[in-house]
Amino acid sequence: MKKNISFFAVVMLISLFGVNLMAQTPQYYNSNSGSSQNSFPFNMAAGKAVNWLILPGELSLPTPVPVNKKITKVYFRAGTAGAPTCTNFEILMAQSTITTLTSGSFYAGPWDTVYFHASASLTSTAGGWTQVVLDHGFNYDPTKSLIFFVGQCGYSGSGFTVYQATQSNVRRVWSVGGCPFSPYASGDSYIVDFGVDVVDAGVPQYYNSNSSSSSNNYPFNVAGGESINLLYLPGDFSQPTPLPSGQRITDVYFRAQTPGTRNFTDLEILMAQSSITTLTPGVFYAGPWDTVYYHASASITFTGWMHLTLDHGFTYDPGQSLIISAGQCSSNGSPLLNFFTILANTRRVYSSGGCPFVAAGGDGCVYDFGVDVVASAVGFNQFNPKSFELLQNYPNPFNQYTTIFYQLASKTDVVLKVYDVMGKEVTTLVNTNQIAGKYEVKFDATNLAPGMYVFQLTTNNFSQSKRMMIQK
Repeated sequence: MKKNISFFAVVMLISLFGVNLMAQTPQYYNSNSGSSQNSFPFNMAAGKAVNWLILPGELSLPTPVPVNKKITKVYFRAGTAGAPTCTNFEILMAQSTITTLTSGSFYAGPWDTVYFHASASLTSTAGGWTQVVLDHGFNYDPTKSLIFFVGQCGYSGSGFTVYQATQSNVRRVWSVGGCPFSPYASGDSYIVDFGVDVVDAGVPQYYNSNSSSSSNNYPFNVAGGESINLLYLPGDFSQPTPLPSGQRITDVYFRAQTPGTRNFTDLEILMAQSSITTLTPGVFYAGPWDTVYYHASASITFTGWMHLTLDHGFTYDPGQSLIISAGQCSSNGSPLLNFFTILANTRRVYSSGGCPFVAAGGDGCVYDFGVDVVASAVGFNQFNPKSFELLQNYPNPFNQYTTIFYQLASKTDVVLKVYDVMGKEVTTLVNTNQIAGKYEVKFDATNLAPGMYVFQLTTNNFSQSKRMMIQK
């Protein structure tokens, strides 16, 4: 077997799971001189989770993190070299005024799951920083404590230790073992050498414009509901630099005229890509669409940009046009007017009213719109798996939403269903033909009673079931 790997191939592997293997230093960090090493959580082959606490002002090197920043990458300083491939690797973040954790208890939340991958490959060098690119950014307030939870359910390959230093109070609580994580009946003052990269909060990484002067009610400022299609051509997302290839959209932004909060029912965002350069007036784009965001009830606070974190990412090809469908069935609250400019061709098609949406007209309005992205290979259909597999849902247990993961080794008919413990079918989540790849499906359990449920994946030659728990 040929063992030489080109530098380009290595870089592609690095981006595959959002973990940067190259030695580098975070923009801001608490320490790069911790003297003791610990195996939690990356050197525990059976799985491990750790809850850490960093106080205000401790991310101070080489200078303190400024205000109004969003964390997009995190770093752990490794004590040893390693290359684990972790299952169900997750990072959760929260902020609070607390200055100590409680021994024997994980922080109760609420948490923001900023990173979850059913399979993630990490590589560390002794004394170097291992970088993880978050699935979406976390707005950071440097006046509050940062609480983060890092866990993995088991790994193959070789693990690595992390450097840590002793601080005051309880700064670390760890799990008894692997998944499901239960806190060990203790805690201590050790905090990992930890760092972050940040961008300006509330501002997209890439956008088409932030200087349009005209504004419009559609679709978010219409009380009775409204839907629109928007068309963005290749090269439109050119600010502050062109959006590179190989990216997956995780967050979207619409630039708003005034700050405020608006409440919605049935708020949805759909995305599609095509080679078209114009829409047809009075006709919505026929698809196929990917529903990347749907909330039966949503309250959105906006300042400058209206920001939505997608329910799942959308793999973006900058060589094709991006079509966006944005709609809501009713809304109230602060006025939310979108900025736009008028360009050639039909760039916007709008509905004649609320739900159900019927297309009525079209024009050249192009909204000020932006996106946050991560490496696209993190998401859908980027691999050719060698086997069929149904993975455990995450989070589990869960309250309202969870995500089910599965992979297909070849093109096949796919049915994904949910049953209660008595075997009665609850819902069908997937019933279609799909190509080989890795897939994620969001499951909304809002209207279901708490308890145990079973989800089952069935293909032409494969069937597998797993259990999940709803807690309310």
